[in-house]
Amino acid sequence: MDRKKHNNSLFKDVKEYNWYNSSRPFKVGIILTVIWIGFGIFYISQSVGWSGFLDQPMDVIGSFFEGAFAPLLFLWIVIGFFLQQKDIAENAKNIAKQAQQTQLNTFLSLSKMVLQQLGVISGHIYMATQGPSANGRETEESASSLWTKFHSDDRIFIRKLLEYGSVAESSTDLKPEVYFGNETVSRHTYAYIQTFEKLITDAQTCDPDFVVRDALLTGTGQGVLYRTIMDAKLKMDMLELERQGPKLRSVS
Repeated sequence: MDRKKHNNSLFKDVKEYNWYNSSRPFKVGIILTVIWIGFGIFYISQSVGWSGFLDQPMDVIGSFFEGAFAPLLFLWIVIGFFLQQKDIAENAKNIAKQAQQTQLNTFLSLSKMVLQQLGVISGHIYMATQGPSANGRETEESASSLWTKFHSDDRIFIRKLLEYGSVAESSTDLKPEVYFGNETVSRHTYAYIQTFEKLITDAQTCDPDFVVRDALLTGTGQGVLYRTIMDAKLKMDMLELERQGPKLRSVS
């Protein structure tokens, strides 16, 4: 399966504000405020002097301070806006992480049911070739016993199927007829493939790093059986091409 990373990350719409340090706007605001107040003190001392300034009526002094501090008010509003934007971005990122964790937890809960479903399908695959109706190795009694054991061990049929060869062994040990020997078993096998691939797709959606997907493929019996089936399918297709080869040459 393609390991190309999909852009399903919940963080892709969260704007990053890495272009400034969190304390930089505050420091800039302090420096500009000190400079502005110093300029105001210098202006008063050079223009009217402090004694003359204090002799002014209160409404004049109030108007002066109102005009003098208006730019500082605007400055700190802008600084507060940038500080708030960073907080909003960080909160959004935290919410996205929580949402992704919730999505992952939901997937893990649902995956347990899907893995059990795959165990049922593997039982149908096994019985379609080895059950009593298929004149296989299992009798009515042994088949009934296996289904009874399935309730406490949902991978029992997976182990049975893997007795015919696994991905860890030589591909020559694989028997495609176990999975594609007749119409019934082929139908169950393709249902197994479709169900497992849907599970893998959902795993990639909630875990873009493919940790869960790889664990399902390599760390579960269902995943090992899936890879075995795909190897058997490849071998079956190659054998079919070999059989068609002489026919094609004879026609040509």
